[in-house]
Amino acid sequence: MPQVTQRSNIMILTLVAVLGLAAGFFVYRSMGVYTVTPAPAAGAEAFAQLKGLTTDFSVLQDERFRSLQIFGELPVNPGIGGKNDLFAPF
Repeated sequence: MPQVTQRSNIMILTLVAVLGLAAGFFVYRSMGVYTVTPAPAAGAEAFAQLKGLTTDFSVLQDERFRSLQIFGELPVNPGIGGKNDLFAPF
């Protein structure tokens, strides 16, 4: 069995490192480059459509809206709920 010297040991480690870097480079290059294009920004035309927008608050004056009542407790107080932890030790 041939004796492994320190010089051949360093050469083997260098060869493994170079081959590892080369393999990593080729894997990285094969993954491809994926770019995400942002959505187009709204132009002046989109804002011009909003210029004539009006808000109708007449629904707040309706009798049906005024007759709404609060049921239950207000503010809501959080209680103990949820499931038992299935992964908890017994």
